[in-house]
Amino acid sequence: MLNFYIDRGGTFTDVFYQFNGESKVHKLLSQSYYKDGVFQGIKEIYEKYSQDGQNVQVNQIVIGTTIITNAILEKQGHDCALLITEGFRDLLQIGQQTRPQIFDLTMKKPSVLYKEVIEIKERITYEGQIVESIDLEQVRSNLIKLKQQKISSIAIVLLHSVINDIHEQQIKNIAKEIGFNSISISSEVSKVIKIVPRGQTTVLNSYVNPLIQLYIQELEQEIRSLLINQNPQILFMQSDGGLTEAQEFIGSKAVLSGPAGGVVALMQSTKIFKQLNKKGVVGLDMGGTSTDVCVYYDKQNIKEESIVDGIIVNTPCFDIKTVAAGGGSLLKFENGMFKVGPTSSGSYPGPICYDRNGLLSLTDANLYLGNIDVDHLPKIFGFDNKSGLNYEKVKQQFEKLSQELQMSPIEIAESFIKVADEQMCRPIRQITNGRGQLSQDHLLVIYGGAGGQHCCSIAESLMIDSIFIHKYASIFSAYGLSLARQQKYQKIPLIDKLINFDSINKVIQSFQSQLQQDIEQLIELHLKYEGSDFLLKIEYNTDMNIIKQQFEMQHHELFGFKQNREILIEYVSVTIKYGQQKEENDELLEILKIIDGNNMNINELQKQIQYKGPFLIHTGNTTIKINSGWQAELTKNDNIIIRKITDLQQQNINQSKYTNSSLELSIFANKFMSIAEEMGLQLQNTAVSINIKERLDFSCAIFDKDGNLVANAPHLPVHLGSMSDAVKCQINNFNQGDIIMSNHPEMGGSHLPDITIITPYFKDNQKLFYVASRGHHADIGGISPGSMPAFSKYLKDEGIAVRSFKIVEDGVFQEDKLIELLQESRERQDNIQDLKAQIAANNKGIQLIEQLIKQEGYDKVNQNMKRIQENGENCVRQMLYDISIKNNLQEIDTIESEEYMDDGSKINLKLTINRNDRSVIFDFTGTSQQVLVTKSAIIYCLRCLVDMDIPLNQGCLNPTQIIIPKNSLLSPNNICAIVGGNVLTSQRITDLILKCFYATAASQGCMNNFSFGGFNQRSYYETIGGGSGAGDGFNGESGVQVHMTNTRITDVEIIERKHPVRILSFTLRQNSHGKGRYNGGDGIIRSFLFLTKLNVSLLTERRVFSPFGLKGGKNGQKGINIYKTQGQSFLLSGKVNLDVQSNDEIWIYTPGGGGYGSI
Repeated sequence: MLNFYIDRGGTFTDVFYQFNGESKVHKLLSQSYYKDGVFQGIKEIYEKYSQDGQNVQVNQIVIGTTIITNAILEKQGHDCALLITEGFRDLLQIGQQTRPQIFDLTMKKPSVLYKEVIEIKERITYEGQIVESIDLEQVRSNLIKLKQQKISSIAIVLLHSVINDIHEQQIKNIAKEIGFNSISISSEVSKVIKIVPRGQTTVLNSYVNPLIQLYIQELEQEIRSLLINQNPQILFMQSDGGLTEAQEFIGSKAVLSGPAGGVVALMQSTKIFKQLNKKGVVGLDMGGTSTDVCVYYDKQNIKEESIVDGIIVNTPCFDIKTVAAGGGSLLKFENGMFKVGPTSSGSYPGPICYDRNGLLSLTDANLYLGNIDVDHLPKIFGFDNKSGLNYEKVKQQFEKLSQELQMSPIEIAESFIKVADEQMCRPIRQITNGRGQLSQDHLLVIYGGAGGQHCCSIAESLMIDSIFIHKYASIFSAYGLSLARQQKYQKIPLIDKLINFDSINKVIQSFQSQLQQDIEQLIELHLKYEGSDFLLKIEYNTDMNIIKQQFEMQHHELFGFKQNREILIEYVSVTIKYGQQKEENDELLEILKIIDGNNMNINELQKQIQYKGPFLIHTGNTTIKINSGWQAELTKNDNIIIRKITDLQQQNINQSKYTNSSLELSIFANKFMSIAEEMGLQLQNTAVSINIKERLDFSCAIFDKDGNLVANAPHLPVHLGSMSDAVKCQINNFNQGDIIMSNHPEMGGSHLPDITIITPYFKDNQKLFYVASRGHHADIGGISPGSMPAFSKYLKDEGIAVRSFKIVEDGVFQEDKLIELLQESRERQDNIQDLKAQIAANNKGIQLIEQLIKQEGYDKVNQNMKRIQENGENCVRQMLYDISIKNNLQEIDTIESEEYMDDGSKINLKLTINRNDRSVIFDFTGTSQQVLVTKSAIIYCLRCLVDMDIPLNQGCLNPTQIIIPKNSLLSPNNICAIVGGNVLTSQRITDLILKCFYATAASQGCMNNFSFGGFNQRSYYETIGGGSGAGDGFNGESGVQVHMTNTRITDVEIIERKHPVRILSFTLRQNSHGKGRYNGGDGIIRSFLFLTKLNVSLLTERRVFSPFGLKGGKNGQKGINIYKTQGQSFLLSGKVNLDVQSNDEIWIYTPGGGGYGSI
């Protein structure tokens, strides 16, 4: 009897199979001369055992596949149409309005999956009330037209359908009558109360489900033709680790079908990590294209959504982070640093060693260094798929690089591998530290074809002293399929306060009574604090107090605090599992002898013996490298445990890991950026306000002892350039144990809602470095809610201005003084909690840098803080030289241009590029009287123009001279209003700088700030995207945040639930772009209906002057603000503060981007 467990990956198809109870392994390339690796694997194995004419029965076939992910990435899905509430046709394209890479001027977002859009006249409120009935005849007419266009798959996405799905069901019934083959409706696909993730998930289903159905149909047909008169059970792995039958295997539940099997197998290591006294397990799955990272703590770690190619998929899945570092990752040396990935050579042509005219990849480096034994790998390479790996071609390439770089070939290969190791460590630190745990408290479980070659080095970098490698590690996901169970998941909206537990309990018990009593079931409540959108899952109990205690304990473990707020329930979910859990009962053995290891096969290892490194273990499909200072042993079940026998911390200081300065720089660049990223994660997790927690309006960075920016996480550019000034202004104000809060423009502030928290690191009474975080607070006082007044004349109009306040003094949090300081704020409690979150983020940064110093020594850390800045300076100088040559400039040449704000204020720039010393002068002389953040705009533009992956740091500004006239628009005095400098002028300066560099046409030149509040109403603030400018070789992007900001926008269903407004439209402003050889992007239309009296502020630009085109490209359209009241419409200026009444409307039309080049 045969059972198949098959994982079809991007590079290899792995087959774990059992023949008459005996387990075996088979491996083949996913993309080759055969049509499908899954069927090919079944065919080869079945025919092998059927050769002598015996009747071999196939009992079960279980499949994990990347077919869905590949269809999305390669845009190979089925033509589908989106039916959505009128006014929101482009909502899913705009999404969260953020751009994927903040320094990428092309700003390319993934294209949408649907081909056509039909807007449906209907409207339901967040309470489920119908305010506009659906026109079913119009629906029928539109569906017939779609059918005539040969579209047979549709996605139906209507606002608030989770609360009331009547309109979606009516459309579904008509679509069935007309004959649509694939119908996905959002209220059935996902129960989340957020239309963007629910809608994108529904469209994904509509796009890939026909493909899945076709794949399953063809596979079943091929299996039937192979297995005559047999009917094996065919099951598929879902993203949450449960198996499902073929007819229930749908796109949204299958995006992590491939890696999920590995996580299931990982969970079998529970007994081992407990024997080793570890808190949990870190799994690292290193494949050919990328590396997946996950954690396990004696309980499945399931999250509610994932992101695939920019698409939010809202279904339960394992929490897996992916980094673009796999065996196929391309190797490059750029600007003095070793780079690994993110692009991959794939399975075809693959690395050079695959002998198919491939590209230099990470696998080649491992082969060259002897970390892969060619003789122990299957011969499936070459153009004939029958050859072994080609070492000679790899050797030739490294010898060629050696001549170019003046380093030895071995040194080069080792450098690439160490950089790859560090890149894989970054997501591990994020995923462990994000749960309040330290990486070193975990067991590292390595699997995937390439992981064994890197395991000891990765563990050393993470300070982990124990590694577990399963005997089936090279096909771990396939092996995990054999351990998985069939599983079903259902989620039911149940919106209430936890205090109303009696009514909640009745609903749950009524639902529970409908379930089978003899099956395993897990019922969980999805809870959150009032005012937050972050949900925690707590297992159901009939005692409300136990649920409350569990929620508060879990919240405290994750975020370090609990709140004195109402606990709300949003959903109830139930997971049903079928069959018995299969377990691998493994354990450690007593060691009787320790000997030196030699290169050997895994079957040569003996139990109860430890083998000292360095040596290699060959498993048949991969190689495990045991480094010096590590020892390997077998467990009871013949799996491998590798343990560190020397002190990791002392070894790291005493023994240099860096064979050359380029390697050292490459590693530290990753380490510094990783620390800033983890600070940001800590801040997001512990904050309470929507602005910081959900809109991500914050930034974190590291600074050297002089206050110079060393590295930042990819947060908001508008913050980063001026944060260095904020740190430098406070350097002389610190005593040990102090943390300083500041937001004043004279002290490096941007605008008052952006509060900076600065923490120094002291050693022997000396300040060695600083960390800082800056967050936008929802309200900080002032004359209008949201602290973004349209007509402020003085700084005091905009809120509380703080030059320097010791929020922590001598280690004590100054809560009483802070409450007094913030008495003007309308959101004081949120302010205080968010400031505590910023302090916690800074503390995280201090801890991580302190840990880095313990690992590497202070001198090396300090030296590389300087070298990172030197590297940034060199990159900018080279960019200036290249731009001078590209644009045929003189050796010293000046480009002068000007821009006008809507009020007529002039921004003048003379840009002088000196090709000889590779420097640049930004001379703003001639700029009108009375903007801030000029330095932020300059450093952002320079970093964008470098167009390489380097940390943004102070060195980028070293080749520059900045001339700003005092008391000008760019350098206001200490009493004038400055709110527009951050959100408006910074965008206009950026456009002007990029114009002088001939880089891009103007983007929307604005952040379109919109805020409102009122009596007994919480303040609300948002910035609205628009069109980006086109450039040489690329079109602008539509409906996106541009340049100096990249904040998310609040989901329509959330804002309507929390505030007395109704969004009438949120869509692209068609044809608002500037035309050219390359077109600019379109702006956005966003409109509000107010349901009560409120005070509204608009702070916008480009309402008078259009975004300019460049090199013959046409201008984008100006923005427009419209106020509708009592049947009349009024054109508003760019800066407005007004009181609106119930049923009034505000319509905001944001600017389009300029075109580039003559048509």
